[in-house]
Amino acid sequence: TNNHVIKNTGKVAVRNGVGEVRLARVIKITTKDDLAVLELAKAFPEDYAIPFGDMADAGPGRSAVVMGFPMAGVFGWRQPSLTEGIVSKASGLRDNPGTFLITSKMNKGNSGGPIFDRHGRLIGVAVAKLDTIKIYEKKGSLPEDMNIAIKASRVLNFLNRKGNEGGRSPAPEMKLEDLYRTMLAKVVMVAAAMRK
Repeated sequence: TNNHVIKNTGKVAVRNGVGEVRLARVIKITTKDDLAVLELAKAFPEDYAIPFGDMADAGPGRSAVVMGFPMAGVFGWRQPSLTEGIVSKASGLRDNPGTFLITSKMNKGNSGGPIFDRHGRLIGVAVAKLDTIKIYEKKGSLPEDMNIAIKASRVLNFLNRKGNEGGRSPAPEMKLEDLYRTMLAKVVMVAAAMRK
C-alpha cells in the first residue's frame, strides 16, 4: 500500500475482494516512494499473491486497469471497483522517473491499490489523483484524465526483488471480466484506526 494510507494509524486490517479479513502490521515504509509493506497476522493462500515475475513497468499506450476500493463509504466495501485507461506518459509530474501518468479514473481510496495491464501484470500502484482544482487556480486551465501511479520497478526495488526483466512472456491478454475475477482475491482494502 502507500505510506500515506497507514501514516499515523494504529490497528490495521485488510479485507480482500472475496471477503477474507486479516489483521496486519506495518513492517517497512519509504517516504521517498510513498510505499509501505504490511505483514498479515495469518497469511492468505499463496496463490493470492502476485508473483514478482508478473510485475513490470509499462510504456505509453499500455492498458492501465485500476482495481480498488475508492470512497468505500459511498460506493461500498464488499468488492473492489474497476476502471480502465492507458499509460499516458512513462514518467510522472515534472518528469518524475519513479512514477507514471495514467488516464484511468481514480478517487480517494484508490491509493495503494494495484494497477494491472490486460495481461494481468502489475504495472504500478495507485498513489494520487491529480488535484485539478489547484492546477486550475494556478494555471487557469482544467486538466483532465491524468492520475499518478508508482512504477512496478520502484515497488520491486523497495522490496529488494527482481521482476520479469525480459524473462518469460506474459499471459495472454484478458477480457476485463476475466481480469476482475482473476484478481478479486488478490486486491485488498486497507482499514486502519487513526491514532489519537
